Amino acid sequence: MAEEALVTTEPLVQPLTRFLQELETEKGATSFCILHKDPGTPEDQWNLLFAANWVKGMGRGQALTYLAQKLYREIEEELRKRIARIVVLDEEEPFVRMVSSAFHVRLGVVGTTLVNCYAGPFHIERAIILVTARAKNEPASR
Repeated sequence: MAEEALVTTEPLVQPLTRFLQELETEKGATSFCILHKDPGTPEDQWNLLFAANWVKGMGRGQALTYLAQKLYREIEEELRKRIARIVVLDEEEPFVRMVSSAFHVRLGVVGTTLVNCYAGPFHIERAIILVTARAKNEPASR
C-alpha cells in the first residue's frame, strides 16, 4: 500500500508517454513501464524499467537495443540524459506482477509518483508509474 502517491511534474513523463504510445502502434502494448530511483542513482536521473509481451519474441537483448535506439531518435538529448539505464524485465517477474497488481495505471494518464511504498515485499523508495497492466485473470488489489 502506498504511503504517498502524487501527480508528478517530472519532465520525462510526457515525452515517454508519447514514446510508449508510438511503441504500442509499432510493436504492441507495453504492460509495465516505470521510472525508478535507486539509492545510488543521481538525483536528476532515473532507471527506466520496462516489460511488454512482444519482448518474448524478440529477446531481452534485442528489445533493449531497440528501445535504446528508439529513445535516442525520439527523445531530446537533455531529457535522455535523465535516464541512467534501461532495464527490460519479464512480465512474470515478481516485482512486475506485484507493482502491477498494487497500482494500475493506464497509458496516457499523467504519471503517478510513488514515495516510500510497498508492493508486496518490494519497497519502492521513489518511482513514477507510466503504465502497469494486470494480467486479465488477476484481480485488482484493494
